[in-house]
Amino acid sequence: FPDNLLADSVAVTSALQSACGSGVRFFIMADTTFGSCCVDEVAAAHVNADCVVHYGPACLSPVTNLPAYFVFLRTPLDINTCGEVVADLVAKDERLLVLYDLEYAHAIPELRETVRQEAPENSGLTFAEIIGRELNPCKCDEEPILDTDEHSIGGLKWKGSTPTKILWIGKEGPALTNVMLTYNSAATVRYDPASGEQTSIFYSQYLIFNIEFSRYYLIERAKDANIVGIVVGTLGVAGYKQAIQNVKQMVKSAGKKSYTLAVGKPNPAKLANFPECDVFVLIACPQTALVDNKEFFAPLLTTFEAQLAFVRGKQWTGSYSLDFRDVQLPADPQDSTTEEEPRFSFISGGYVSSRTGETKRFLLFSQVNLH
Repeated sequence: FPDNLLADSVAVTSALQSACGSGVRFFIMADTTFGSCCVDEVAAAHVNADCVVHYGPACLSPVTNLPAYFVFLRTPLDINTCGEVVADLVAKDERLLVLYDLEYAHAIPELRETVRQEAPENSGLTFAEIIGRELNPCKCDEEPILDTDEHSIGGLKWKGSTPTKILWIGKEGPALTNVMLTYNSAATVRYDPASGEQTSIFYSQYLIFNIEFSRYYLIERAKDANIVGIVVGTLGVAGYKQAIQNVKQMVKSAGKKSYTLAVGKPNPAKLANFPECDVFVLIACPQTALVDNKEFFAPLLTTFEAQLAFVRGKQWTGSYSLDFRDVQLPADPQDSTTEEEPRFSFISGGYVSSRTGETKRFLLFSQVNLH
């Protein structure tokens, strides 16, 4: 249970115990080691659990060791008002993708049927579906290859081409930020069910620009780093071990040192105990990977940003991903012994060695007649 649902945990557990009988033992898990949206397999291992029932917000990231069953909140949704918003957007755009907080998943089938009666057929309207309420352990570190028209994010999946506009049903938060960053070429509209008939509509380009501009500064700082701390922000999401190895290899290929740190939920006080690290890379689920760096003494980057900082020749094309499973090593790994031309550092304001980050003075000669 997340902290805000702990008050209901005893009643729920008592009901489950009565239904299952004395042959099944239940334990209430709280104060998760990492993000509350992820399955806490670490705490479950302490009681030698056979499965986990996860209540509340969830990212539905693949689990590693234990099967998990998810119970979402059931927040009311005004079907008629929301249906009018969807129908109006469909009439204006060729392709509209409807995404939502999982707490509104129970109302989506009724909403889809309501909109189907109002919106024209073959309008390009797509409603995302939940990946599933049950997840089995994924032992392999490699993700299965999906069809080119299959997409998934934040526990939702759908088929089709990239949408021109996205309607988000729910509140602002990490789940919406993940959607906006990943599909930053599409305009985003948010419908807030809590406001009744009032809708909050905004386009994502302005917010995306502010986020990416500040993150790009952190990437430039990471290029000048000598020691990189790899912060393990999950021990349950499938593929985290391979992600750690990928980041280690990228750091090594860039001629830098790395340390792997397991500190639970990262905060400024914990990471301040490692002052020798010039930058940190967080391995976490997409909804907890983006951290506000204002209070941290050193930048805390995502794996995607680490790839931009440490892989030679990698350029930012505008695409973005908070899922560490999307970051793969290049087919032709770098050789850390190969000399590389110095690059200009926007942080130090001079040319630096690409391998060590050490600032050096270079005397540039030009063909000038001194006579």
